[in-house]
Amino acid sequence: MRKALNWLLLSSMALSFELGAVHAPAADTSAEARLHYDRAVELYSRGSYAAALDEMRLVRELSHSYKILYNMGQVRAAMNDHVGAIEAYEQYVAEAGGELSEQRRADVDRAIAALKSRVATLTVRAARDATVLIDGSSAGQAPLELAINAGVHRIRVQSSQQGAQEKTVTLAEGSRLALDFGPAVHDTLVEQAPEHERPRYLAWSVAGGLAVASVPFGIAAWNAQHDNATRARVFAGVCDALWLSAAGLGVWLVLDPGALRNKRNGARREPVVLQIGADGAALRGSF
Repeated sequence: MRKALNWLLLSSMALSFELGAVHAPAADTSAEARLHYDRAVELYSRGSYAAALDEMRLVRELSHSYKILYNMGQVRAAMNDHVGAIEAYEQYVAEAGGELSEQRRADVDRAIAALKSRVATLTVRAARDATVLIDGSSAGQAPLELAINAGVHRIRVQSSQQGAQEKTVTLAEGSRLALDFGPAVHDTLVEQAPEHERPRYLAWSVAGGLAVASVPFGIAAWNAQHDNATRARVFAGVCDALWLSAAGLGVWLVLDPGALRNKRNGARREPVVLQIGADGAALRGSF
């Protein structure tokens, strides 16, 4: 297997020095690039993939050839950096353009598809001003979704709203994971009524309370109608007053969309008082 990979590396590296006229380097630069290429081959053959990749980067800088990108993709794949390998192969295809044969393009596409099946997908949801760091390196601003290599990763989110939060996750090949960094940073906003609208909800609560309160007085009036007519009338009056007050308040709230906006119009309203007497009950005040 090592021999097969080495052969692919050597053969594709040899192609990398067939430089086009646009980026053709000077003779001394080409010789230097070749020197780094030879070092990369040697390091790769010894399994020193990170060092080989560094030499390939120098080849890329000196030669400006897209062809070395293919080799860089191979080395990244050998390092289990599948995301980096995909990026290198895709850049190779993009820069090569029409220079690639159909067969070569098909081979690269198959390699990319195989690598994509081995990466995980991570979604990070947080405040929109949050910076996402993965294993200490910035990955962008939240919310984001990105491909990530399988394994253990430290996901850190830093925002002005929540400060810094960190989670450690283990991702398997082909898995998908969504991380939510707290309900307050979700950007799932619960719309709140403006302060000048909030008294309306209080008024609806009062209307509901009055309606509920009328029920026991109605029951009491029904039970007392045969034993004590006076008491029955009092209970019935209280029941009617409560029910009519609830109904009137509800109708008024429906028909008057500007009701209870005290902060907007600055109006001062008297408190509502329920007065109960021998002759019945009544509400005094304004809403």
